[in-house]
Amino acid sequence: MNANQYEKTPIKFVMIIPSFFNIDEDYQKPIYYYNFPLGPLQIIALLLKRKLIKKKMPMIIDIRREEELNPDGYKISEYKKEEFKKFFKKIISKYDLLEYEFIALSCYTSAAYLQTRLIASILKELKPGIKIIVGGYHPSAVPNDFLFQNSPFDFVIRGEGERFFLDLLRNSNIIKTPKTRVVIPEPIDINSLPFPDYLGYLDLYPDFSSKMNFELFVSRGCPGNCYFCGSNFRFRNLEYIKAKLFFTELYNIAQKNGVKRFNFSDQCFNALKYKYKWLELIKKNKLNEDMEFSCQARIDYFSKKMLKKFQEANMVVGYGLESISKEMLVRMNKISIKDVNSYIKKTYEIIEFYKQHAKVRCRLNLLIGYPGETRETFFETVNYINNDSIHSLIDIGPTLYSLYPNSFVYQHKNEYVQNYGIEFIDEYWKIKNLNPLKSSVIRPSRDYSKEDMILDYFTEYNKVLYLNERGGKLLNKIQNQKWRTFFKSWCDELH
Repeated sequence: MNANQYEKTPIKFVMIIPSFFNIDEDYQKPIYYYNFPLGPLQIIALLLKRKLIKKKMPMIIDIRREEELNPDGYKISEYKKEEFKKFFKKIISKYDLLEYEFIALSCYTSAAYLQTRLIASILKELKPGIKIIVGGYHPSAVPNDFLFQNSPFDFVIRGEGERFFLDLLRNSNIIKTPKTRVVIPEPIDINSLPFPDYLGYLDLYPDFSSKMNFELFVSRGCPGNCYFCGSNFRFRNLEYIKAKLFFTELYNIAQKNGVKRFNFSDQCFNALKYKYKWLELIKKNKLNEDMEFSCQARIDYFSKKMLKKFQEANMVVGYGLESISKEMLVRMNKISIKDVNSYIKKTYEIIEFYKQHAKVRCRLNLLIGYPGETRETFFETVNYINNDSIHSLIDIGPTLYSLYPNSFVYQHKNEYVQNYGIEFIDEYWKIKNLNPLKSSVIRPSRDYSKEDMILDYFTEYNKVLYLNERGGKLLNKIQNQKWRTFFKSWCDELH
C-alpha cells in the first residue's frame, strides 16, 4: 500500500477505558484495576504511526485512574446514575471531550457493560454528532447489547479492531451510517504493529506507574480451545526480532519507573515459537537479578527441558491445571479424552520437580465450579492439592468459574442446563444492583448448589492458603487476607 494513501488531516480521537459498578473495592479492585489497557494502547500507537490522529494529550482516558484521582471521592461500589453523570461531566470538561470527532470505548469485559453504555449515552446527549465506537470482548460476544432504539453507538466492533480503525479514520464515507453498524474486521498481521503506547499512558497517569502490572504480549491468541475461556483469537507469534525490540523498550520503561515485576502475558508461553530464546535472553543478560519475570503455561505443552530452562531464567510460571479430575478436564475441553492420562502424568511430574529440584516458585491455577462440577470432583482436586501439592515453592491460585458471554459454554448454555442442570443469572451484566463478578458464578450441577460450592470453596481453600503461608513464600499475604474477608462475607450472605 502506498504511503500517500495514509496522508490525511489528523483527526481528534480518544479511547476511553470504562470502569465497573458494584465491585468490592478491597478485594476485586486490586485484581482488575492495575493492568495496562493493551488493546487500546496498541491501536493508538498504530494510528499515531499512520499519522491519522493528533498527537495531543489525551489519546486515552482511563476511568479507573480518574476515579482514584477524583478529589470528590466518587465511589464505584454502587450504580448511581446521576452521581456518575456528574462525575463524568467533570471528565468531559477536564479533557474537552466534546471537541473530539471520534470516541472509542473499550468494553473489555461484561462487568464494564453498564458503565460503557452510560458513558456513551452521556456523550451522545451532549453532542449528538459525535461518533462513538465500541469494541472489546463483550461487544464481540453480544453485539446485540449495543443495538437498541436510540443507541448512542455508531459502530460495534466484533473481533480485532486495528483494521477497522485504520479504515474508519482514512475514509470519511464510512461514518455516514443511519443506524448502529456491526463490523467484523479482518485480523491484522501482528508483525506490522508498532510498540503499544505505554509512554503516552504513563505520561497521562504518572502517579500510577509503581502500581501497574508491566506486561507484554509477544503472541496473540491461544493454541488451546478451552470451553470456559472468553478469549478466542487465532494463535500467532510476533517474530523474535520485533518482539525483542518491544521487550527491550518495555523493560527499560519498567526499570526507569522502579518496577520489579515483569509479566509475559501470553496465554501459553511454552507454546511460543521463540520460548527458549526468551529464557536465554533473560539468563544471559542477568535481567532477573533486579526484575522478577513471570508467565502463563499450559501443562499439555510441558517438557522437562522447559522446566529446567524456567529455573535457569528464574521465571515464575503459572500453570493452568484447572482440575485434577479427568472427567472435568475433558468437559472443559482442556485436553482430549485420549490425552487426559498423559495430562495428569505431566501434572505429577511438574509438581514433583518443584518439590524436589526447584529454586524458583510456581503457581497452580485451579478453576472451581465449571459446569458438571460435583462435590466429588471438587474434593478430588482439593484433596490432591492437600496431599501432594502443599510446598513453599508452589502457590495455589483457586478461581471460581464465571460464565462469560463470549465462551463456548455461554453459546451452548441451554445444552448445559439440560445436561448438568446448571443455573445462572441471564444477562447479569445488565442488572444495576448486583456485583457483576459475583453474579457470573453459576450453580455447577443439579446436586451441587451455588451456595454449597462457594462455602466449600472458601472453607477448603482457606485451609490451603494457610498451609501455603506457613512456608513463607507467598507473594501477597495481604491480598490473601482480602480474599478471606470477601468470601467469608459472601458465604454469610448466601447462608
